[in-house]
Amino acid sequence: MNCPVFFSVPNDYPTVISSINRGKLLSEVAPDKEVTKSFDRMAELLEGPAPKKAVPERKKGILDSLFRRRGV
Repeated sequence: MNCPVFFSVPNDYPTVISSINRGKLLSEVAPDKEVTKSFDRMAELLEGPAPKKAVPERKKGILDSLFRRRGV
Protein backbone atom coordinates (compact mmCIF):
# COMPACT_ATOMS: atom_id res chain seq x y z
CA MET A 1 0.00 0.00 0.00
CA ASN A 2 3.08 2.18 0.22
CA CYS A 3 1.93 3.92 3.41
CA PRO A 4 3.68 4.22 6.75
CA VAL A 5 2.31 2.18 9.65
CA PHE A 6 0.16 4.43 11.84
CA PHE A 7 -0.18 2.10 14.81
CA SER A 8 0.42 -1.50 15.72
CA VAL A 9 -1.17 -3.71 18.36
CA PRO A 10 0.94 -6.40 20.04
CA ASN A 11 -0.02 -10.01 19.48
CA ASP A 12 -1.45 -11.53 22.67
CA TYR A 13 -3.54 -14.38 21.33
CA PRO A 14 -4.31 -16.06 24.69
CA THR A 15 -5.67 -12.86 26.22
CA VAL A 16 -7.72 -11.86 23.18
CA ILE A 17 -9.20 -15.35 22.67
CA SER A 18 -10.09 -15.49 26.36
CA SER A 19 -11.93 -12.18 26.02
CA ILE A 20 -13.80 -13.43 22.93
CA ASN A 21 -14.73 -16.76 24.51
CA ARG A 22 -16.07 -15.08 27.64
CA GLY A 23 -17.95 -12.47 25.64
CA LYS A 24 -16.33 -9.68 27.63
CA LEU A 25 -14.26 -6.63 26.78
CA LEU A 26 -10.48 -6.80 26.95
CA SER A 27 -10.62 -4.05 29.55
CA GLU A 28 -12.76 -6.32 31.75
CA VAL A 29 -10.71 -9.49 31.26
CA ALA A 30 -7.18 -8.07 31.29
CA PRO A 31 -7.00 -4.32 32.00
CA ASP A 32 -3.26 -4.41 32.76
CA LYS A 33 -2.14 -6.32 29.65
CA GLU A 34 -0.16 -4.50 26.97
CA VAL A 35 -2.67 -5.41 24.25
CA THR A 36 -5.47 -3.69 26.19
CA LYS A 37 -3.37 -0.61 26.85
CA SER A 38 -2.41 -0.38 23.18
CA PHE A 39 -6.07 -0.38 22.09
CA ASP A 40 -6.72 2.40 24.61
CA ARG A 41 -3.80 4.44 23.22
CA MET A 42 -4.98 3.90 19.64
CA ALA A 43 -8.50 5.06 20.55
CA GLU A 44 -7.06 8.22 22.14
CA LEU A 45 -5.00 8.93 19.01
CA LEU A 46 -7.98 8.46 16.71
CA GLU A 47 -10.40 10.37 18.91
CA GLY A 48 -8.21 13.43 19.39
CA PRO A 49 -8.48 15.78 22.33
CA ALA A 50 -11.65 15.58 24.38
CA PRO A 51 -14.17 18.27 23.40
CA LYS A 52 -14.95 20.99 25.90
CA LYS A 53 -18.37 20.65 27.44
CA ALA A 54 -20.63 23.58 26.70
CA VAL A 55 -22.34 25.13 29.66
CA PRO A 56 -26.09 24.86 29.04
CA GLU A 57 -27.94 28.15 28.97
CA ARG A 58 -29.98 28.68 32.08
CA LYS A 59 -33.77 28.84 31.69
CA LYS A 60 -35.24 32.20 32.54
CA GLY A 61 -38.10 32.23 34.96
CA ILE A 62 -40.67 34.81 35.99
CA LEU A 63 -38.38 36.31 38.63
CA ASP A 64 -35.71 36.93 36.00
CA SER A 65 -38.12 39.07 34.02
CA LEU A 66 -39.24 40.96 37.15
CA PHE A 67 -35.76 41.57 38.49
CA ARG A 68 -33.88 41.95 35.22
CA ARG A 69 -30.68 43.92 35.54
CA ARG A 70 -30.53 46.98 33.34
CA GLY A 71 -27.66 47.33 30.90
CA VAL A 72 -26.60 43.67 31.01
